[in-house]
Amino acid sequence: MHKEKGENLQLKQQLEHNNKIIEQLQKSTKTVYVAKERPFTKLSGRPEKDKDPIISDWLEDAREHLVTIPDDEKANIDFLMQNLISPAKDEIRLRPFLERDSAAKNVAFDS
Repeated sequence: MHKEKGENLQLKQQLEHNNKIIEQLQKSTKTVYVAKERPFTKLSGRPEKDKDPIISDWLEDAREHLVTIPDDEKANIDFLMQNLISPAKDEIRLRPFLERDSAAKNVAFDS
């Protein structure tokens, strides 16, 4: 009987430990949403090569992809930032926080 209590306590402690690990993983895991029809091209700014996307086309594609993401502003911003490369990403990072706190502001959807 005493041995069972010790085993139960050990199992309870292991369960608590596992739950803490799961919580930490859930906090650190990023969800990435990309429409399955075609891969999303990363934007660096002005096109320099023939294969680089034109900004207006990229914005149109971004709007289409953002529709596939559930209403989660952080997920929208993460998606956009994952699909920008320097210098476009640097431009967004250097903006004041209030100018980059939404996906719409980040890619100038409002303009």
